[in-house]
Formats: sequence, structure tokens, C-alpha cells
Amino acid sequence: MWRNLIFVILAGCAQDECPASLDYFVNTWWQIKLTTGPIGNCYLFNDDGIVVESDGISNWPVDTWESQEEECEFIISTPATEFRLLEYKNECWDISYEDENLTACDCQL
Repeated sequence: MWRNLIFVILAGCAQDECPASLDYFVNTWWQIKLTTGPIGNCYLFNDDGIVVESDGISNWPVDTWESQEEECEFIISTPATEFRLLEYKNECWDISYEDENLTACDCQL
């Protein structure tokens, strides 16, 4: 009987979906941040598979991108690099890139 009760409790707690969706990432301007502050320009990963860069004055396409989901993490790939969107919290994404832990937050253009 206890096994059945534990199973019901655990099944009720299991998540059917990942807590964040890639929809929170696509078509939004992002700026990469280290713990010391923002670095570089702003980037938009649009739903047409194009990465657009902006310096706040001009916008230009810089690359193509695609994504795949793996255990509630989103792997973003361009021809030159790959990074993982780990968690979306406080309107920012935690990012794993090579051996760095970065953050991507809304970029005010």
C-alpha cells in the first residue's frame, strides 16, 4: 500500500513539460553578460533561423542558427559555435558556453 501511495505522490510531482520554452528566447533582443557586466552588442535569434546583431544604431544579419532540446536544455548551434540555454529566470537565460557560465538578458535598444 505504501508503495502505491509513494508512486502516486511521485507521479503527481513529475513534470510533463520543461519549465521554460524556446519561445522566451526567439525573436527577442539579448545581451550577453558576465558577472562583471554586459559584453558586446545585442543579438536576435529570429524564427527564420537568422542571427541578427545590433549596436543600437544599425542591425545586420551575422549568421544562421538552429536549436534542439535535450532534457529541458536548449542547444543553440550556429556554423561557428554552440551554447546551451540552461534555465530562464528573472527574465534572463543562464547560458553554458564552453567552460563559461553566462547570462543573456533583455537588451534595451
